[in-house]
Amino acid sequence: MGCGEDEGDETAKSGISWHFDKDEDLRVMMDGSMWVHPHLSTVTYLTSIGAPTMVVEKRVDLSGQIVDEKEPDGSSSPICGSVSWPRKGKHLCFDGRYLHAAPTDLLEEGAFDKQCKFDAPSDISEKERKVLARRHRRVTLLVNIWLNYKPFNVSR
Repeated sequence: MGCGEDEGDETAKSGISWHFDKDEDLRVMMDGSMWVHPHLSTVTYLTSIGAPTMVVEKRVDLSGQIVDEKEPDGSSSPICGSVSWPRKGKHLCFDGRYLHAAPTDLLEEGAFDKQCKFDAPSDISEKERKVLARRHRRVTLLVNIWLNYKPFNVSR
């Protein structure tokens, strides 16, 4: 059994597409016209494999329109960003308004399949084999920090 044989593994193969963290329920209730972001977004890597997290300092306003930062001369500001490669126990924190993704395009050719390989004893059950397979993929803990705001439909 390899990485691509369990529910959700298509995401592992293709990565996490570019997105902004936001109160999704509020955005839907307002027909896409209201975007409220967390103060901070965080990623804690629980494994050392998979696609890196890429963050770019590009954001949207409350209505979801891209904010075009300008230089004093009126030209567009350069877009800065960072890439964080997974390492078990590593913690990443960034402005919750920023655009981010975990694109597998940044992995070397064949790296994902190589990371997924493991030797499983032939005498284990299918359930145990699936557990071993899950340990050979990118696993992260994502926490958004909201200050003075509680996203809709979220309970303690």
